Amino acid sequence: MRVDDPYLIAAGAALLIAGLMVWLLVRRGGDESTEGQEFLQGLSVTSRPILSDTEVSLYNLLRLAVGERYLVFPHLPVWAMLAMQSTEPSTRSRLLKKLAFQRVDFALVHPGCRTARLVVVTDSPHVRSEAQRRREQLTVAVLNAAGIELVRLDPTQPHSLESLAALFGIEPDGEETGHY
Repeated sequence: MRVDDPYLIAAGAALLIAGLMVWLLVRRGGDESTEGQEFLQGLSVTSRPILSDTEVSLYNLLRLAVGERYLVFPHLPVWAMLAMQSTEPSTRSRLLKKLAFQRVDFALVHPGCRTARLVVVTDSPHVRSEAQRRREQLTVAVLNAAGIELVRLDPTQPHSLESLAALFGIEPDGEETGHY
């Protein structure tokens, strides 16, 4: 075996490259294990309830009112319920930006086709700013275009199972009234 043997040179180069790759992977893995921890310095992070007490009560009432007819999703983003297509990509992007932080309080989703059929909003319209009203008008227009009805409920008022079922177009026997 000579030092200028091409196989020996290739084997040495392969070992050098493999060693360099292992060193880079180990070094990179160490960085990833601490990644994000600089954000946690001096910060206490805990989980919190997703729904308020009032929202939990309404959620449970909605689930009872719709039975197995619909799935009830709380705090669903509006964009998550929509499929949007446009011949002009910038139009779709502008709309998505306007809808980015818009959420509905509850969405009633058909379990078979997995599409939202109705959304429930629980805040009252008379406490909104002009900008909030414009955003809501856009949201309502987009939901209507998608065939999703918006129902506004006052969470401070009592609601019966029967009144909610009727509002959602569900007969007491579980049949739809044709409202949807």
